[in-house]
Amino acid sequence: MPREPKPQTHPSVIDPDNIPETFATGPLNIEVTGPVAILTFTHARNDIHDLMAGKQPVAMSAVVRARIVMPTEALGALRDVINQIIGASAPLSVTTH
Repeated sequence: MPREPKPQTHPSVIDPDNIPETFATGPLNIEVTGPVAILTFTHARNDIHDLMAGKQPVAMSAVVRARIVMPTEALGALRDVINQIIGASAPLSVTTH
């Protein structure tokens, strides 16, 4: 008698290092290099020297706040989660840098 496939189980999720949330509202990038995808998130910041000197307009920099490295195959799962949150029919906005 053939065995039925076992349902896939997911390991329990723990956070022993209490990883903090990171606020990133700036440009982002996804780079795929072979079997690895690198997601880079940034946050726009005013140049501190310009701020302290009262210079107008203040120069801005996109500061890297997080870089996530994951297997390329995981991008599909990330897409699926995003589609569940915002809906697969949500309009796409394309940002070019």
